[in-house]
Amino acid sequence: MQSQSRHLHSETASEVAAADVDPPTGGSRVLYELVFELDDDLGDRHGERISDAVFQCLSADGVQGLWAYQTANDDRPRNRLTLEFDDAASWAEFSLSDAHRDLVATLEVLCRSVRTDLWAPAGVSLSGGGPPIVGLE
Repeated sequence: MQSQSRHLHSETASEVAAADVDPPTGGSRVLYELVFELDDDLGDRHGERISDAVFQCLSADGVQGLWAYQTANDDRPRNRLTLEFDDAASWAEFSLSDAHRDLVATLEVLCRSVRTDLWAPAGVSLSGGGPPIVGLE
């Protein structure tokens, strides 16, 4: 049985943008998440800057999908953008793009915090004696 995702990489957004990151190997889809908390005093004009940066990502090479989420049970909502890529190489190319740099820079200026994670498919081990989540490599 295959389900869930295996967490591969977690750094602040600026570390991802600045680092020479070796992507995980494998030929399966990966998800890149940006989790951020907007500043309380964010005006409409600054909200448009975030929307424009996200829109640029939609036309970037390698991006296969984009989803947006917001926490439903917090007084101070956190937001999550999830971008899907065919493989780790496509994500690595995107991570060096102007669209990615602009998105990260915009979020870091306008948000309290920004965190990124890269996820790859994994399986759930149904037998004992091993890790419960197993990478599909």
